[in-house]
Amino acid sequence: MRIVLVPAFLLASLLSAWRLCSPRRTELAGLYLANREADATHCLMNAAMAVMLMSLYTATVARTITIILWIAAIALAIRIAISLGKTNRPNETTHQIHLSGSVYHLMMLGIMIYANDQMPVTATHSHMTSMHGYRINWIDVSLGAFFIIDAVTNFVMVTFFPRSLLKIVSDRFNFSNETTRYQPVTAANETRSIVKALRISVVPHLIMDIGMTLMLLAI
Repeated sequence: MRIVLVPAFLLASLLSAWRLCSPRRTELAGLYLANREADATHCLMNAAMAVMLMSLYTATVARTITIILWIAAIALAIRIAISLGKTNRPNETTHQIHLSGSVYHLMMLGIMIYANDQMPVTATHSHMTSMHGYRINWIDVSLGAFFIIDAVTNFVMVTFFPRSLLKIVSDRFNFSNETTRYQPVTAANETRSIVKALRISVVPHLIMDIGMTLMLLAI
């Protein structure tokens, strides 16, 4: 399984890094699948899971990854705290959506820290399915089920109903690229480039969901 998962995690991480750094990116601000925060989180988590399956993953590397994840989680928590402290909010609804996206990604990082702490280092030297001595508890099952539901929901919506998804949030979300102003997502500007950006951005998210499910359920 490692021969499939490691390239998948690495490619997903590189895809997120490309989206994060691209000067011509299409950003769906507030949508937790396709903004800079999402790209950064997907890049970090997929890269971490790729390393966990490599032979170089030792106890020292595991501690290093945990520290990096904690730094990212603390930085995101500070951002949330600053956002909560703002009193001048021109668009309260958009602010709440951005905040919920940040809370979502903070939760993802927290689950990753938990999974990394629970999973024995020796379990990953061959593949993620050989967790000898690791007992799955109800927390792992619940979190694994959450990631499965998240993956299926996002796959179905983005693959088959992307324009419907954009239409649902048209009154709340804004999108932009780096060279244009933010505009409301309406039927007039639901272009192929926006749908394409949404579909590209969901790929690392789905791979992250799959990886987290494998880690938590030791499938």
